[in-house]
Amino acid sequence: MIGSRREDQEARTADLDSSATNNKSTQATVGKSSVWKQLFASLAHGSSALRIAFRNLSTKDTIPYCASFPVRSGFSLPTKFSLSTYPGLLFCYLTRTAADEKLVTYWIDEEHFRAYSSAIQLLCSSESPILTGAVVDVRSHRTLSLRSKILAIAAAIAASFGALSAIRDYYGELFSSPDVAITYSEPGVLNSIESGSIPVSLNVTNEVRYSSKIEWSEAVMRPSSPQTGATLRVDPDILRAATIPNLAPGASTTIKIYITAPQLPESQRLPKTYILSIKARAKAGVWWFSKVVPAADKELRVWPETLGKPVTTEVSVNSTHSCRFGITLYLAKSSMGLHAEITAIGTPKQLRYIWVQPMQPEQSKPITSPDLRVMKFKFTTPPLEQFKEYNCKIYLELLQPSSEAVCSELSKSLDVSFEE
Repeated sequence: MIGSRREDQEARTADLDSSATNNKSTQATVGKSSVWKQLFASLAHGSSALRIAFRNLSTKDTIPYCASFPVRSGFSLPTKFSLSTYPGLLFCYLTRTAADEKLVTYWIDEEHFRAYSSAIQLLCSSESPILTGAVVDVRSHRTLSLRSKILAIAAAIAASFGALSAIRDYYGELFSSPDVAITYSEPGVLNSIESGSIPVSLNVTNEVRYSSKIEWSEAVMRPSSPQTGATLRVDPDILRAATIPNLAPGASTTIKIYITAPQLPESQRLPKTYILSIKARAKAGVWWFSKVVPAADKELRVWPETLGKPVTTEVSVNSTHSCRFGITLYLAKSSMGLHAEITAIGTPKQLRYIWVQPMQPEQSKPITSPDLRVMKFKFTTPPLEQFKEYNCKIYLELLQPSSEAVCSELSKSLDVSFEE
């Protein structure tokens, strides 16, 4: 009966020692492993502790074979003695009386005893065992091991809470949904010369508590009017080069994506407007879906590279004997001042005078043909900025009454040119 109690206590002690050893091993591995390995380690520890607890509750204690070895007086087990050195040995203990001392051993079965008992004999310098035999009946007080069972269950519950805590700590890194904001760094309209390189500057902010990866999935330029051309797509290799592999929680960064402006038709005199759309794909949790994050559409104006003819924007009657013409010149490049020449052609004795508003500091007097049919006027513009429109009004005084038809006919022959 005493052996049975010792067996019950030491078996549980061995189980708890094994569980503690596994726990230390798991902690050492956690420091070097990835997130999911840490989670698996915690779960494994919890399941191991549960398994031990329920095994202790449900397994019937049996010890099939017992043997006693005589030992010398004062004998004690070595400090480094371990049951695992002797396969099949469940546990052992020393008994000491005034007459003799014995080492009592319990084995899984007789085969293990026959195979490894010689090592025990060598350990205690003993002769053959003085008592051997199979154990055929074991009785024990279950109440004596209740404390051990409660401790085992408590350890299992604690380990389970540890596993749940690990799930809580790493839930975000495994399952968090990304939340990324993308805005353009520069407000207003983007401008570019045809076939030129456009640096598109974007601000990217990670608004979750976990790191995110941002990959640019699409960038397209579509005409503001679908009838004016086809949608153009940016080379995927350019987008791939701008990938943000790891944006820290709450962090912001600015990147530039260089795209190429489209080529305009030769007859194009006006800037062509496109809508630039950029989309990114953000990912936060290791085991969660990525999310498409679009940036707001951006207006892109592509300007002709060469200085073309101005565009007539207004033809109207200014007074009973004058017409007013509005013109707009689009400049893709800055200039210190352009030289302008205006030529008006009418009918004989029709033209009287011509001038430009706003008045320019460097302008000539109108040159009129003898028959008052042709009139020329020259002036120089002030310095002009890149990607700006230059607007002016041309007033043409007549010797004859003006009308909508007269002004419209004169606009057809009105020639306005600018050059560097």
